Amino acid sequence: MMAAALAPPCDGVNYANDNYIDIVLMGGALVAFHFTAATTQSITRLEVFTGEQTAPSFLAVWSDDGGAPSAPLAPLGVTGSFMVSPPNTWYGADLLAPAAVVAGMKYWLVWDP
Repeated sequence: MMAAALAPPCDGVNYANDNYIDIVLMGGALVAFHFTAATTQSITRLEVFTGEQTAPSFLAVWSDDGGAPSAPLAPLGVTGSFMVSPPNTWYGADLLAPAAVVAGMKYWLVWDP
């Protein structure tokens, strides 16, 4: 998830390296990445690092069902459509309305490629 320009670093699934598998395509099904919120905050933008074939995408933040294994439960916020195309870089969009997350709680970034 990305915050507005000049904001503190992103909360969520962030890595200190740029390792990725370039031959894997994610299209055709929903993809979900779980994360635990580091701080209580209002999320206004979501992004994923990808370079899929040119196509419109949507992102959403979902609550967690608390199961074992856990799964997305309900949408808390969704972006408008945005285009994804090669090359690999960050793609995303602003949420249609801000979504609140609570520090220490598990959430899901859901991507519809």
